[in-house]
Amino acid sequence: MDINLELAKNERMETPRLILRKIELSDAKDLFEYMNDEKVAAMSGMKSKENILSVEKSIAHWFIPERLIIWGLEDKKSHRIIGQIELHIDGGQAELGWMLNASFWGLGLMPEACQHLIRFAFKNLKLQVLTAKCNFENHNSIRVMEKCGMKKYGQVFDTISGELVLSEYYALKQDEMKISQNKREDFSEQ
Repeated sequence: MDINLELAKNERMETPRLILRKIELSDAKDLFEYMNDEKVAAMSGMKSKENILSVEKSIAHWFIPERLIIWGLEDKKSHRIIGQIELHIDGGQAELGWMLNASFWGLGLMPEACQHLIRFAFKNLKLQVLTAKCNFENHNSIRVMEKCGMKKYGQVFDTISGELVLSEYYALKQDEMKISQNKREDFSEQ
């Protein structure tokens, strides 16, 4: 299987409330909004962007070259990019990563996007294991991982923006996904 070809064929995917698509320079204003939110920065360890130009440079130097593994999350109602989701593939496994505009926290959108990408990774890309990690204080991301059926495997130290941070480490194996799907069909907040 040619994973890059499969990723290229799926540059645009949809869930009930989101369009997962490639990030373009025209999305800079939307990215600037959530990349400069203090709540988002605190949980991601990302440094704020100075201005729209610095976001455009990030798009040109990171998002566009990494098109195959990064999708912007477009809200179907507002047609704004409200976050991003990434799939960093290494052999038969991949690490999921995400970021979401704080105005959209608590609506079940990130579990919806993650679950869609998890199904895609196992079904289309034939990956065996998906992992994810987040700052141990990032309770929202921990909840996303748990809602998607991932299991906690421990804690690891990461260097984020030059600081040593304790992170929660979760994983999901392909054979566990079948069990998880039967338990979790609705990813909206209860």
